[in-house]
Amino acid sequence: MVNWGKLGTLFLIIFITLSFAFTTGPKIARHTTLGLDLRGGFEILYEISPLNEQHKVTKQTLRDAEKALNNRVNALGIAEPDIQVEGNNRIRVRLAGVTNQKKARDIIGKPANLTFRDSKGNIIMTGNDIAEKGANGVFDRMQRPIITLQFKDPEKFASVTKKYIGQRVTIFLDEEPLTVPAPTIRDIIVDGKAQIDGQNSIGEAKELAAILNAGALPIKMKEVFSTSVGAKLGQEALKNGVEA
Repeated sequence: MVNWGKLGTLFLIIFITLSFAFTTGPKIARHTTLGLDLRGGFEILYEISPLNEQHKVTKQTLRDAEKALNNRVNALGIAEPDIQVEGNNRIRVRLAGVTNQKKARDIIGKPANLTFRDSKGNIIMTGNDIAEKGANGVFDRMQRPIITLQFKDPEKFASVTKKYIGQRVTIFLDEEPLTVPAPTIRDIIVDGKAQIDGQNSIGEAKELAAILNAGALPIKMKEVFSTSVGAKLGQEALKNGVEA
């Protein structure tokens, strides 16, 4: 004999379960934090080597590089980067939701060593002399995009500008001059402030300032592997997972 009470309860449970799946499934899909395989993006594996013969790649060097990369990527507004040290000389970078891979590669792989050099090419100050978050992309009084710099030790900067009055000092990012032609120091600068002109847009100025604030990478990085995932493929994977 059929127990209609139990059968009715079973159908009710099935109905509620299906209703929950159909009504909440799409909401879950919309509010799930999507990773590389779901939002699309790309992954790069870097091989790490020392900056020069005097340095070695140690565990601390790799940790410092991992921290610098995280700071750099976060400062540029790339959400939830996945950056991990692998083995003794590799770092894997996964960036979800990034569509401009070339730009991201340039940002990640740039050593970002800022140096101030005299007319003979001697380094007289470096990016390490800049105060924490001391670089900012702003407009000057003529509404031109520039980068302002605040130094940790104004007295040191004043001493340098005093020594090089009447001489040209070029600011380099890695081996590329940022100031062309090189500006001439005309006065002693006592407030510890400087600026980098010649930015094409305020976006470019802010981006470079963010890289400088994140700090230079203490290593060289060589790309040995990369792969990308399309966002469409990721969305289909999420949809199928929710429906399943």
